[in-house]
Amino acid sequence: MFFSPSQPISDHHPFVTTYLYGFFANIGMRLGGNAIMGLFALIILQCCIAAIVFAAASCYLQRWDISWPIRFGILLFCALFPFIPGFFCSLAKDTLCAPWFVLFCILNAEIIRTRGQSVQSVKFSSFLFIVMIFFSLTKRTGIYISLMTLLVLLLFKFSGKIRAILSSLILLTMTIMLLIIPKAVMLALHVTPGEGNEILVAPLQQVANIAYRGAFSEGDADNLHKIFGMSSKQIKKAYNPYVADPIKSYKSTDMPTLLRVWATQGVFICWRMSGIFLLIICYHCWHAGS
Repeated sequence: MFFSPSQPISDHHPFVTTYLYGFFANIGMRLGGNAIMGLFALIILQCCIAAIVFAAASCYLQRWDISWPIRFGILLFCALFPFIPGFFCSLAKDTLCAPWFVLFCILNAEIIRTRGQSVQSVKFSSFLFIVMIFFSLTKRTGIYISLMTLLVLLLFKFSGKIRAILSSLILLTMTIMLLIIPKAVMLALHVTPGEGNEILVAPLQQVANIAYRGAFSEGDADNLHKIFGMSSKQIKKAYNPYVADPIKSYKSTDMPTLLRVWATQGVFICWRMSGIFLLIICYHCWHAGS
């Protein structure tokens, strides 16, 4: 998209990553005549940032009185477990947002550890705000994760001043990510909006999984069509446990129907699992008594 003038840049994946990849690709082309050289430099950069962030997370655990052997073991795990370094040696929106997510977790842990006192620091609150913005810009679901986390923090027994600061951060982040970015920045850059149902990916994928396994009756055909715009046979062909795009691409999802079916199936599964656990407990009690 970046190198095709006739094709507009889409926000299907965060448009910031598209511009970032294009920027480093241009550097590679200008310096070495090869876009891969620039992208390779970006991979080296993100590997360094990831190493710094994981090291910071390991060091931060000292504030929770975690002994140094455990902290060092965690650092070794992050460095040597093959998936993690292999993950950061590739390029994806997840590799770009992961360091910001780790920093976001550290900052939230510090808020809990200090019983909210840390947010009264201008430096801390400003850094938290910057981390949330970059997390949201590199991962579309980042905005939902950030806002819901701060909303949960409001349930803690913090003072009125701390609650006011958290509420201000929520409103400021919402204003930038839900108003200024889509209505001003994306409009100025001629970025086409992506799908608006990113937050529904998990419920959509879970309901599709149930339909894929044939757990729905024929009478549920209307519900499935309202949710996905597809029949159960079409869902079985489109469903992929690793890729949600074929499932979430239908833009007229009937939200009430989706939430009702999702909640109903969730209750049913929980009820069935509780029955299994009850049988296991009864068996152990009987076995112990005999």
